[in-house]
Amino acid sequence: MKELFDGIEQFLRTLESELEEKRDSIARIGARLVALMKFVDATLPQLTAVQRQHIERFFLKGIEETMAHIDDIALPEVYQSALLEQVDVLLDSLAQRHVVPRWGISKDGGKR
Repeated sequence: MKELFDGIEQFLRTLESELEEKRDSIARIGARLVALMKFVDATLPQLTAVQRQHIERFFLKGIEETMAHIDDIALPEVYQSALLEQVDVLLDSLAQRHVVPRWGISKDGGKR
């Protein structure tokens, strides 16, 4: 019986360690995303209409290339959905003269 409990305890420690690693990975991705969001929010209003058109063209080309590559990779459906949703947000922001934050985070850091 002790061996069973020891095995369960070891399994739980391993699971906890793996969950901590995943949490840290998600936190790093989130921090990078926030930095990129703030960069985009600061940059887009400074662009001319011509610059926005050029960026849109190159951005869409890059997204098409990305979509072609991920078609061959087994990714969760939510990945492609989130990617296309974010592409739409960025394209909408490019089309506007002033950026309207649509990142799902309010200025005070809370969820909208």
